[in-house]
Amino acid sequence: MSHATAALQLLSRGLLPHPLTPNAKRPLATGWQRESDWAPEAVRARFECAPEGHGLGIRTDGLCVIDVDGAEGWESLARLAGELGSLPCTVRATTRSGGLHVYLRTSVELRNSVKALAPGIDIRSGSGGQVVAPPTEIDGRVYRWEDGSSPGEVDVAELPQRWLEALQALAVAREPAQPATSTPRAVAGLQIIRRPEDASFEAERRARYMATLTEPSIQGQGGNAVMMRAAFHAKGMSRSEDDAVAALLEWNERCATPPWSESELRRAVRNSEAVFGTGLDRPEPPRSPTAGARDNQGRPLCIAYVQPTSRYVGLTEDGTAWSLDSGMEQLAARRVLIANGFDVSEAKRTLDDHAVVHAVAIDTVPNAPRVVLRDGHAVLNAWVPPTIRPAPGDSLVLDEVIRFVSGSAEGEAWLTNWLAAALQRPGERFRTAPILSGQQRTGKSVLIRAIRALIGEANSKTIRSEDITSRFSASFATGLLVAVGEIETADLDAAQGRLRYLTGEDRIVVEGKFAAAREVKNRLKLIGSTNKRDPVRVDAKDTRWTILRQDAEAAPDYLARVETLFSGSDWSEPGLAEVRALGHRLISMRADESVVNVPLKNAARSEAITMSRTSVQRFADAVDELTLDGLWVNTIPVHQQSDPAYMYLDIPNRPEVVSSAAVYALYHAYTLASGQHPVGSHRFTPELAEARPSWDLLAQVGDNDRRIRVGKLKLGAWGNLPRDPSLRVPARSAA
Repeated sequence: MSHATAALQLLSRGLLPHPLTPNAKRPLATGWQRESDWAPEAVRARFECAPEGHGLGIRTDGLCVIDVDGAEGWESLARLAGELGSLPCTVRATTRSGGLHVYLRTSVELRNSVKALAPGIDIRSGSGGQVVAPPTEIDGRVYRWEDGSSPGEVDVAELPQRWLEALQALAVAREPAQPATSTPRAVAGLQIIRRPEDASFEAERRARYMATLTEPSIQGQGGNAVMMRAAFHAKGMSRSEDDAVAALLEWNERCATPPWSESELRRAVRNSEAVFGTGLDRPEPPRSPTAGARDNQGRPLCIAYVQPTSRYVGLTEDGTAWSLDSGMEQLAARRVLIANGFDVSEAKRTLDDHAVVHAVAIDTVPNAPRVVLRDGHAVLNAWVPPTIRPAPGDSLVLDEVIRFVSGSAEGEAWLTNWLAAALQRPGERFRTAPILSGQQRTGKSVLIRAIRALIGEANSKTIRSEDITSRFSASFATGLLVAVGEIETADLDAAQGRLRYLTGEDRIVVEGKFAAAREVKNRLKLIGSTNKRDPVRVDAKDTRWTILRQDAEAAPDYLARVETLFSGSDWSEPGLAEVRALGHRLISMRADESVVNVPLKNAARSEAITMSRTSVQRFADAVDELTLDGLWVNTIPVHQQSDPAYMYLDIPNRPEVVSSAAVYALYHAYTLASGQHPVGSHRFTPELAEARPSWDLLAQVGDNDRRIRVGKLKLGAWGNLPRDPSLRVPARSAA
């Protein structure tokens, strides 16, 4: 279905479609919000005139689109369904990252929000907004309607009342507090911290603003008033008179005719406030934080401006960590200060002065303060102290879990050492990644949950294997421990390059929605779990995967002991005691540092290496063993041996050159007979060339036909072929 046809179908269901820029979420037309012609002919024309590869967006006028993103988004959706009621049958679409868009109608103007309703839940609503719709493709990934939930199959349902009330309450909570006559809302655990002086940032900030002043200052034609306004802004953006004059000199060369003298500019800087007062919406001259920078309960406030994300953040309610996943624009940050007892001018001055922390980076530094000074600049520390601390005791059940999931004594020793190193050096990345493979209910997730608790739930992330290939990595790339659940070979095949990057580089780039990409120190430690016997493809030279497999079923008494670790979905008191004791044992032992960089070479790894050989490599091995003729005789059924595709030996006078099409036909038959999946013909010859470079492949013959110059491949001699006597071999042409 073309995008124009899809757009007309959406229009017939009361939705307002518009074309998007190719391979992007940005609308194609600059004035798309003002579009008012929704006649079918006009809509078709807009899409048919769009460039190739364009996408399709839907305006959110009269809509509320719930955007579910990541594993935490799905968990939040399930929880909200229990609290607010299940969402009705309506139009739903899967996003390119595996998330979900739920389309609902509402006549109430709602605000957009990011993770404000719940973690992983964004809201897109109201006039002037849009969402990306199927069948848009971005970076090779396609938005699709869910089966049975496309606009052609169901109607867009009405937003349920309880969901509407929750979103309205959310909007009210974001409104600014009333002036001092009302009771300010308290935000616990915030503290103002004076940032280090940063002259380069101030100069950049000042130059960036002054560049926006483009009105000409022509002497004799009102130029003096223009110059005085520029001087007022330069002074408001500067910490000293000299800085203001320097900024004004640059403006002077660009906008003044003729240029003003430096003495005139300096006098203008001194007099500008007397002329204009402080009425312009620009920062006043910087000053120190006032004694009023406390909340209504006398606690100090803290908001931080994070330069890499261009957002303000505050501390969590318990005051232990930054709310880095809920960044605020300047207006929202100002409202937080107002809600805590500041008057409007004081809140504005506090932010404009950067009396808050001005952070040049975000890092996760274990056992360090919330703000780390690095080269004289503030770095926000995303680390959160674990709530479970190691303590002496017995961890008999968890020790048994480690022993069982490891599958062998050597596996137990390696895994114990890896876990000990992870707790002893939480701020370092490891080059190896253990994968716990085995049947369900063997204790894999229990062990991962215990190590997560010891490192800190906030410092650990759980992701799906397909999340590794996602463009957005902010949800896990700043973590210390990343658990990959239910690893699938197919998912990780597409992520080999990304995995090498995540486990091999000292610094990695973090990308998140609505924020610029930023570079961080790589502190990742990957650990995976799966029920698959062959979870990953392992090359003999691979330095990442250690596969620990348990093929046996867990005994009932073992499972009963594991169950004692939990009370419902939480740790029981005995379980907490075991986790603390395990942590104490791991941090007390002497960990071998070489283990975290060298995978365990056990039987499971050897089997994985064998199973990871591609079908082309296995085909080449079979040819080496049987010769090409022998493999042909033993693979092709008798009734197909006269098929022209296989008669590659019946070309006179060329005993060592074989048609590549015929070799591919034999490869295809061989893989199907041996239960493998063949690759396409376009991939076959390059992979064969890589597997057997000595065969001298791809000698060009003619325009389209290719030949394989056999060389060491050995066609074999018909008289010496190993074959079933019952096979009838066709007559061979003279060579």
